Amino acid sequence: MTLFVSSGITWNTITTIGSGINSLANGSRHTMTDTIDNTSGTTARWKTILLKLNLGSFTPTANGVVEAYLLPQVDGEYVTITSITPIMSLMLPGAHCPLDAASGAKVAAFAFEPVQPVVYKVMIVNSTGASFAASGNSAKWAGLALETR
Repeated sequence: MTLFVSSGITWNTITTIGSGINSLANGSRHTMTDTIDNTSGTTARWKTILLKLNLGSFTPTANGVVEAYLLPQVDGEYVTITSITPIMSLMLPGAHCPLDAASGAKVAAFAFEPVQPVVYKVMIVNSTGASFAASGNSAKWAGLALETR
């Protein structure tokens, strides 16, 4: 399988993430209201979805991680996770990104594959041992398709 990444890859800004993860406490989660529509059209039906979090300056503990999950819309409703960390599956893709324990701004990057042709919302779980910074947080996503030649 070959993934096709053209020079024109589009990184889409998730506009609702900043205030939702600003000061997000360790052990807390936030689900964004923006969606990733992977159902149809020329800019959808991705095989892989990439997610990039830019995190403002903070100091995670040793072995701290950021978790990310794509919550699918099933039968008109989004899967809801409120009290446990979900087990990843083909319908509920998840990933984690370890962070170094040094003080400073961080970047967490995730790749979800395969993804289904549904609409997703992104949920972030802070498992870093410290609260995220009060500002300077943002997120972007991009879709990658299988190469078709």
